[in-house]
Amino acid sequence: MTTPTDPDVQHLANLLSFLPGPDDQYFWKDFPGESRTGYLLGKLVPKIPILRKPAPSPAEIENLAKYLLMFFGKDTPAMHDYIGRHTDITPYELAGRHWLNDLQATSWRLYVRYQPSQGRLEAWPDDFREWYRQQREGGEHG
Repeated sequence: MTTPTDPDVQHLANLLSFLPGPDDQYFWKDFPGESRTGYLLGKLVPKIPILRKPAPSPAEIENLAKYLLMFFGKDTPAMHDYIGRHTDITPYELAGRHWLNDLQATSWRLYVRYQPSQGRLEAWPDDFREWYRQQREGGEHG
């Protein structure tokens, strides 16, 4: 298997390898907070192969990271315990909490790194101190 060169993408692949594959219907069907059978799996399965590409596109990485943040963003004891049961570390809740926090942090870094800025930084004034001084004095910013 080839792996992407970004170490965070490699780490994300390693984290996801703790989870059972899509053929484990019990794990995915009973996933905490998942009320629509197959929805989570249907969204994730097409995105997972990018983890085997040597050079996934920034858009592919950003999209996977965004979905992982949405689906694994529920930071609850039930989620910790459920995921922790798929590690060989006890107590399960502690292992699951570490796994979930690591997945969330790694996904967030990838999302921020590969998400187009969409002009956000360019919208800030070049001389922020001057702009701020003018705002405090009630003047216009330029």
